[in-house]
Amino acid sequence: MIYEIDSLRVTPMKIFSFIIALTLAWTVVSLAVATILLIGGLVLFGIRMQFGTLLIFYVTLVTATICFTLISFVVANISKNEGQASIYSNIFAMPMLFLSSAFYSLDTAPTWIKTLSRLNPFSHFVSGLHSTIVFDLRGAAANLIILLAFGVLALIAAILTFRWDSD
Repeated sequence: MIYEIDSLRVTPMKIFSFIIALTLAWTVVSLAVATILLIGGLVLFGIRMQFGTLLIFYVTLVTATICFTLISFVVANISKNEGQASIYSNIFAMPMLFLSSAFYSLDTAPTWIKTLSRLNPFSHFVSGLHSTIVFDLRGAAANLIILLAFGVLALIAAILTFRWDSD
């Protein structure tokens, strides 16, 4: 582990390039997994998707994957060890899941929960996928812009919190 950190420290790679390279690598892996799941779902359930819908679906998926990978960089950067990283990821992930409409509708939720939901990137991912499925281009575009904004904020936070050493 120490050897890997020392090797990273002496590379001429900039922090921005390192973060982007790893983010894109994880995005490719996520897209491969999503494609396998999508093909399985389409075949098993006999669902038909138009090319435009599929294209918007993948754009939304790529944007969200990049955003959440960058958020995971921030979580990893503020953690001192693996145990803390696990705790912090749960602290970030659970509210994002429960403050979205992924599992249940928030239509009858209190106003403060709806407000928190609007500040939640996962809500915009779920809403973007929903807009894609019903082919609502305006809704999908609005959610993409919001996910991009969250991604830019997460990239800035990842760069600012990044450190080469494990201390």
